Amino acid sequence: MYAMHCTRPDITFVICNLSRYISKPNTDHWKVIARVFGYLKRMINLDLFYSDFPAVMEGYIDASWIII
Repeated sequence: MYAMHCTRPDITFVICNLSRYISKPNTDHWKVIARVFGYLKRMINLDLFYSDFPAVMEGYIDASWIII
């Protein structure tokens, strides 16, 4: 979960779905876990950089809590 939230947001969907089956994984779940690790191994040298990142970030939320 740390890798998902803090370092690799690109695997968030898969990890959230796999965490539902943490108490009783079957062979299909283990295959997906192996694919995630293979993906991470292939993408280890890719980085995400922000250029011209503002010093202060602004966000607006309407009454229904949807971030705009």
